[in-house]
Amino acid sequence: MLKYQITLILILIGCIAFVACERAQEALMPVMPDPEPEMMLDYSSWEHVVLENAVGTGATAHAGGSRTVYFNEAAALANKAEGTKMYPIGSMIYKEVMNADNTMVTQLVSMMKSDDPMYADHGGWVYGVGGDEVSTEVAAHCDSCHVKAGEGMNDYVFVSLMKADDSMNGDDTGMNGDDTNGGNGNGS
Repeated sequence: MLKYQITLILILIGCIAFVACERAQEALMPVMPDPEPEMMLDYSSWEHVVLENAVGTGATAHAGGSRTVYFNEAAALANKAEGTKMYPIGSMIYKEVMNADNTMVTQLVSMMKSDDPMYADHGGWVYGVGGDEVSTEVAAHCDSCHVKAGEGMNDYVFVSLMKADDSMNGDDTGMNGDDTNGGNGNGS
C-alpha cells in the first residue's frame, strides 16, 4: 500500500511541476526574444531588386559585387508609394552582398522598422548584420549614411523597387544604388 501512495505522490508532484513550468513559459513569452532569428526568415520570396557591381566605384559601406535588396510586403508597398515614402512599423529590408566575382553571398545586412523609442534617433530603424542586431556604435555609423537618403523623403532608404523611378538613381549624392560613398548602406 505504501508503494502505491509513494507512486501517487510522485505522479502528483510531476503534474504540479509540469503545470508550473507551462505557466512560467507563458509568463515569459512577452519578454523572450523571437525564437526565429532574422537569418532564418525566408526573405527570398519577397519583392526585390538586383543592383549591379559596385566594385571599383569608390568607398563603400558594403564592399563586394552585386547586391540583391529584398523588401517584405509592408516595405514593398511603402517603397512603391508615390511621393514621400514612410515605412510602417514591421517593414523589413534585407540586402545580400555578393563577393567581387558574384559567386557567393559575403554579407547579409538588414533594416527593420520599430516603434521602440530606443530607435527613435535612427528614424525607428533597427540595423542588423547576419541576422543579428548591430551594436549602438555600428548602428550610429549605419544611420549617419542612411540619413542621407532623406529622413522625410525616403525614410532612410536608398533603393527603389520602381524600375522607372530614376529619381534615386544617377545623381551625385551617393544614392545611385551602388553603395558609392556609403550610399545604399545597411540593408537598402
